[in-house]
Amino acid sequence: MRLGINLRSDLRELNDNELAAEFDRLRKYRDARFRTAPRVGSLKGALYYGIEWPFGRGPIHARFAYKIWIGYFWIFRGPRGTLYLVECEIKDLRDEIERRARTRRTAPWATR
Repeated sequence: MRLGINLRSDLRELNDNELAAEFDRLRKYRDARFRTAPRVGSLKGALYYGIEWPFGRGPIHARFAYKIWIGYFWIFRGPRGTLYLVECEIKDLRDEIERRARTRRTAPWATR
């Protein structure tokens, strides 16, 4: 779990099954569209595609913030920018799953 301002309240509204289905859908989409493409910001990605965005998701976790953070409307537009956005979505889903698991470990009666 990363530090930052989490504005992804839409993920809290999903139940566990919907969250798992969305996570699986995004993983399948990433595998189908980008297959073996290296992660954005990795050393391998920098060697293949040149200088990329190495700073992760940024301080604000929200879809609009990711696009602004990387300059998706200008510099980072295209397949690598789309891959970055998909990876951020997957990380957000993973963080929400971890948050729910941590909540259930500390307070088992607080199930959703």
